Amino acid sequence: PIAHAAGLFDAVGGAANADLWQWMPVGPFLTASALIDFLTAQHAAERWRTLVIRSAQSAPDSGDDILGMATYMRIREGHGSAEIGCVSFGPKLKRSTEATEALALMAGHVFDLGYRRYEWKCNSRNAASMRAAERFGFTLEGVFRNIDFNSEANLGRVKDRNRRLKNVLEDFAKPALDLRPSRVTEDIIGECYTY
Repeated sequence: PIAHAAGLFDAVGGAANADLWQWMPVGPFLTASALIDFLTAQHAAERWRTLVIRSAQSAPDSGDDILGMATYMRIREGHGSAEIGCVSFGPKLKRSTEATEALALMAGHVFDLGYRRYEWKCNSRNAASMRAAERFGFTLEGVFRNIDFNSEANLGRVKDRNRRLKNVLEDFAKPALDLRPSRVTEDIIGECYTY
């Protein structure tokens, strides 16, 4: 992303794009350097692999060819598992065939490398992300187990972590998840949604 900092910032950064970060534990990023510094730090600390999504229709380096980004994160080779996250689609990429193609290529790459699991996690109140996950072929599995609530990289700042915990606890009663004690035998306190 460093090579494409200006274009990426134009697509997903700044005050005009602050709503893109509403449901994420990070952002919004008001300067290009803040966005790139964050992605660089996550790459070093958490092994994130952030990809920019470019338009096939625009001339390379035209200034409007970068449409958004998505990140391989929680890469666990030993478990054959990777997550796609920090997905931020600029206005031109949302609900587009280019978005579908980009995520299909990312998923194909993971499976071509021999991984068995490709995850998408989202806040239960982020209806757009839940619809997108289903449109991209993800299936709601329910609750992700054994997440580390002490990790800012996984769940963000304290305020965001507390909001996520509150959402999980509120959703225990949702019939779609069917978390009745008679059905669930494991301790599920503090877990989050996964596709």
